Amino acid sequence: MRMSKAKDAIAALFAAITERKPSAICYAPDEDYGAFLARHTADDEALAAQRNTELHFMPKFLIRLFSEEEETLAARTRASLQAQSYVNWAFAGSRQEAFDFVIFLAGGDMLAPDALFCFAEAYNADPAAELLYADEDVRLPDGTRADPLCKPEYSELTQLSYNMLGRPLAVSHGLYMRAGGLEIPEKGENFPAVEYDYALRCAAHTRHVRHIPRILCTRGKRPEQIPSAAGIAAVDAYLAATGQSGAAATGAFAGSFRVRVPLGRSGRTAIVIPNRNGADALRRLLESIEEYEAFERYELIIADGDSRDPRTLRYYDILQKNKAAKIVRGTQNSFAQLCNLGAAEAESEALLFLSRDAQVLTPDWLRALREQLSRPGVGAAGGKLISTGRRILSAGAVAGLCGWADSPYAGEPDDTAELRKNLFINSIRQVTLLSGACMMVLTETFQTMSGFDETFVEAGADLDFCLRLFRRGLASAYTPFAALLLHGALPRIADASALTRMRCYDTLRPMLSSGDPFFSPHFDYSSVIPVVCAEPKPPLLTHQYDV
Repeated sequence: MRMSKAKDAIAALFAAITERKPSAICYAPDEDYGAFLARHTADDEALAAQRNTELHFMPKFLIRLFSEEEETLAARTRASLQAQSYVNWAFAGSRQEAFDFVIFLAGGDMLAPDALFCFAEAYNADPAAELLYADEDVRLPDGTRADPLCKPEYSELTQLSYNMLGRPLAVSHGLYMRAGGLEIPEKGENFPAVEYDYALRCAAHTRHVRHIPRILCTRGKRPEQIPSAAGIAAVDAYLAATGQSGAAATGAFAGSFRVRVPLGRSGRTAIVIPNRNGADALRRLLESIEEYEAFERYELIIADGDSRDPRTLRYYDILQKNKAAKIVRGTQNSFAQLCNLGAAEAESEALLFLSRDAQVLTPDWLRALREQLSRPGVGAAGGKLISTGRRILSAGAVAGLCGWADSPYAGEPDDTAELRKNLFINSIRQVTLLSGACMMVLTETFQTMSGFDETFVEAGADLDFCLRLFRRGLASAYTPFAALLLHGALPRIADASALTRMRCYDTLRPMLSSGDPFFSPHFDYSSVIPVVCAEPKPPLLTHQYDV
């Protein structure tokens, strides 16, 4: 009898551990790219149907090759074009030819047999589109395909960090002429640098960019890195062409870049820190701010949630006596209420909401956040949060990842060891959600948005704020150049009350049903590590939500 009960207990424990629920520990499955390709490659029946499809408009594609010097590689590219299900295309000759879109390829690149049809179909769905891009992978020497680059929806922030457009890139005739065209690079020139410059010139002259979430190009080899000098020059030219201030600098990993914006010394930031008791954690945070921030002007506001601890109250007295911080007291203890309370007392042009459990790790962190906030169309900026074990806690969150929301690579080491990881956690990029543990916003924007919604009592107010910004066309910018150590855990929606979970479900539901635009629909929403999935599903079909 005892043995039977023990077995039942073990079985129940195993079922509880293996049951997938929102905000449970995410698994990291191996990427079965072969299964993905088998499911997402057009078969003969689909290609035959495409050949018999008459689109409303049949754009002509002009194909130009970067290099035809290696005949074997060029022949591979030409063969992939001859196999296209779409027929209205031509190779670029020596004379000027009429075309609707131009596509540049390198010798050895192979287009999927339905690539041109997908481009034509996308243009018919959106005739305003002038810049079309799709996903890509690489053909290894043994003939297998690997390194899928599944791209997010277009963002200027991300494109100025690395060449997210990549290949294949279809540019309309009008945009090609406005951007100044592209000369085939001389032998010895760095192709990625030439491509990046071309992509940025095209992006600078249009707002009509459309992403096709399909692997439509297989590169003949892994791309080379963009040399720092050439990439910086390309980004600087983009900034000049779009009338933006700032200058480019090298990024956190080879082939990436960052925009440095001159801020002057006129602006000031109010650092709002919600707190209740916790004198030691608060002192650690304030000392780290003082240590790492010697140049930017800021005011400290402690929004207190009815602290009773004598040590905390004495510490408040010291801060006020030395005019080191302003203490504003409330009777509530929720994140949203305390942040709103502190923001109401701010006299600065920017607000930085910061967790009491944070500790600053990087010099110039405040400027790094301010730089992102000063860029066009940015409504909020956030930094990298890592744990005491130097693992990622938040690098911008994805709506619906592992349930409600989570950060890519959460729980993984904070390093620069792998390209896909770098694209997520070590590059400046647009994200959908930022953590309120480190979130900066202009005071005017915060007031216009009526602050944080206080009906999100235990969690979710920061996510709701970012989504309201998104609906108004304002971006949330993540920067790895403002890094903070967090001596504690981030609040979890799954642990909140039923009322808060319901509010979170209401605000997140559109993205739970369609997917996060800055996370590829090919990625598995049950894996904190972005891996392609043979049968990808949006979060609403992947998880169950207890509301």
